[in-house]
Amino acid sequence: MNVLIQMILLMMTAAVTENIVFTRAIGVALPQRRPPEILKAGLLVALIVTPAGVFTAMLSPVLTPLLRGMYEPLVMSGLMIVWYFLVFFLLTLWGMYRKKSVAPLCRTLALATFNSAVLAVLLIVARRSLSVTDALAYGLGSAIGFTGATLLIRRQKNQAQILRVPKAFRGLPVTLIYIGILSLALYGLIGHQSVA
Repeated sequence: MNVLIQMILLMMTAAVTENIVFTRAIGVALPQRRPPEILKAGLLVALIVTPAGVFTAMLSPVLTPLLRGMYEPLVMSGLMIVWYFLVFFLLTLWGMYRKKSVAPLCRTLALATFNSAVLAVLLIVARRSLSVTDALAYGLGSAIGFTGATLLIRRQKNQAQILRVPKAFRGLPVTLIYIGILSLALYGLIGHQSVA
């Protein structure tokens, strides 16, 4: 019971107070899509980042010596590629079993796999040396937080089109201001402590 409560707390922390978009400045590549597509992409990010985080936690003793200097992004990119092919294979099997086309999901799969959010979660799990259960909770919470942040940014873009925003601030500038305000609010919530 204690482990379950710890997992829920870590998942909520990863989703809200340590949101990888707002506190770690991880880019959002999906805000131009409609909300149902964002939810599908968020589900794919969760399906990739959660088991990949667990796998990274299990390999942490082996990966720790490799996570120095220029090898760190290379090792994590290799893990992302492995998970891309694994999830692609599983989606193809699922499509053959259900006798449905999975082509739309496979198109979104590349965006979801080679996303900066996946790389960030893998690096955080490896640097913190999280346990398998903590990596599971952190990966799932990060995917939920990433999807929520993407939906918030999409909502802001819709509102910016309706409101009278000065011409110089339309598009990316007002989006960056919005993300900055939300980031400051989250830093106020966690009390300006360093997030490892």
